[in-house]
Amino acid sequence: MHQTLRHLLLLAVVAGVAFFTNLGGARLWDRDEPRNAGCAAEMLERGDWVVPVFNAELRTHKPVLLYWFMMASYATFGQSEFAARFPSAMLGVGSVLVTYLIGRRLFGARAGMWSALMLATCVMFALVHRAATPDGSLIFFATLSMLVYVLGAFPKPSEGENEVGSDELTPPPGVAAAATTAVDASSDSFFPRRWWIVALMYAVMAVATLAKGPVGMALPTFVIGMFLLIVRLPAPPPLPDHLRGGRRWLEIARRALRPFAPLHFARTAWSMRPLTALLMLALIAVPWYVWVGVRTDGAWLRGFFLEHNLGRASQPMEGHGGGFWFYPVAVAIGFFPWTILLGAVAVSVVRWSRRRDEPARPGFLFLACWACVYVGIFTLARTKLPSYVTPMYPALALLAGGYVDRWTRRLPLPDELRPRLTFWTLSAIGACLALGIAVAAHLMLGGARWLAVGGLIPVVGGIACAALAERQRRTHAAFCMVATAGLLVLAMYAIGAPTIDRYQKSDVLLQAIRSNSPAPRVGSFGRLEPSWVYYLDRPIYEIPKRELDEAERFVESGRDTFLITTADRYEELRPKLPADVERLASVPYFAREGTLVVLGRRRANGGGAAAMVNP
Repeated sequence: MHQTLRHLLLLAVVAGVAFFTNLGGARLWDRDEPRNAGCAAEMLERGDWVVPVFNAELRTHKPVLLYWFMMASYATFGQSEFAARFPSAMLGVGSVLVTYLIGRRLFGARAGMWSALMLATCVMFALVHRAATPDGSLIFFATLSMLVYVLGAFPKPSEGENEVGSDELTPPPGVAAAATTAVDASSDSFFPRRWWIVALMYAVMAVATLAKGPVGMALPTFVIGMFLLIVRLPAPPPLPDHLRGGRRWLEIARRALRPFAPLHFARTAWSMRPLTALLMLALIAVPWYVWVGVRTDGAWLRGFFLEHNLGRASQPMEGHGGGFWFYPVAVAIGFFPWTILLGAVAVSVVRWSRRRDEPARPGFLFLACWACVYVGIFTLARTKLPSYVTPMYPALALLAGGYVDRWTRRLPLPDELRPRLTFWTLSAIGACLALGIAVAAHLMLGGARWLAVGGLIPVVGGIACAALAERQRRTHAAFCMVATAGLLVLAMYAIGAPTIDRYQKSDVLLQAIRSNSPAPRVGSFGRLEPSWVYYLDRPIYEIPKRELDEAERFVESGRDTFLITTADRYEELRPKLPADVERLASVPYFAREGTLVVLGRRRANGGGAAAMVNP
């Protein structure tokens, strides 16, 4: 117990540094962050904990859990960027700790520690938990449900077998016992036998449905179900030698479909206590869904389930499409710098999963199902975003952590790590990253090329790791990788993001509006960014870009009326504007081509010349 507490405290510090350092240093990034933060602010202002609203319109994109967390954070810290991101960062720390506990049960404390350190220091996981989005909520509760499942389904290792630094080469007895039962096809093998554990597992999943909808319960259930379908099958006999060509491939395909045999599938599904799942869902999540449906006459339910669930699954929305290659590429980038290990990890996991005499086989098989189910299902969906598969990052970290644990202890590996190839690859990627950052900073920012120094972190780290590994100081090399990954995350998000944020100049537009009216009525013509709504702290009326006459009427409607638009739209509109309407401010459109302008009437007591910020 003392060892576990020490590990948890260490991991909390590492994750806290990764997720909280300069958390409020940059403004909220368009588009999701200001939408979520603004929705929570509007709900808190109205004292309404049920109906999500942003820009005075019903927001049907996500359920309410994140908004509740943000509202509590605002009530504690006041409304700010830090407060908006605080729930995500806290939940990120929680997910790291939960991942450690899963790894501790499956493979031992050393593997759990490596896994949690990897998770806290990979670029996508850190990005998600430094952002005011619902992904952190979903990841935490989905991962927590997996912890409840693992604690209830996998035997507990004997005391003292999980000591970090132990040179014991044999697996813990509890893990060995789990492997022995891998051939047990009974209805309750590898599933919690106590009802309260099953109820707790499904209750946590039900909370996850309040974070991002049905995926919060469906996907963790699919993961566990897929694992049970595979692990409960008895070992098939060897392929007959006389099978050749098409008949041999036909037999291989038939065996691959064995987990989905109707009777086996039905027995497995029923053994997972689906009625308990429905009961927990009805008690925890359904009441809010019913309540918001009643309050909005069904409008929220239609928007969320039909548009943002069925719609995103059936067609690419907002230009977010991609092929079968999308998520492998996204994960390769998102899990960086630990991506350099994934080739050896993947080969080893496949070989471990095939060997029924491998004591840790059930654990590796469960984690492989966890990763593959998420990637497979979201590959089938037409709308694709890198964040959709982030709930499988704990599984990826656990697979890699189990591998690194064995590598540092010099245990036999199906695919031995090649230090020179692995760590020199990291240095090469770092060099390319530095060059890419320098070019992007020059083209998109017109400055801040010094940010390319961050790319030198993996260059130096890779060289140091290779040198340590060549001297057989494997544990030191692994910790050097952790330090490299942590420094890279801090350079990207604690230093790089606030620096890039200084090149956003939309605050000049908003300040021009505030300085010319204490109670402005604001519209947008052709463009509307959620950050304008959030930082102006008032609704903005959106005029479609082809409605030139409507934009003219809006500008003419009153002295305290202002219009934000682009420079080309302004040129179209200018001949029709009243003589007293002028361009009050002009700034370059951040990360886009063109210029933004704000039109309005200057206050009678003066306001100086129009504010200009040159691109």
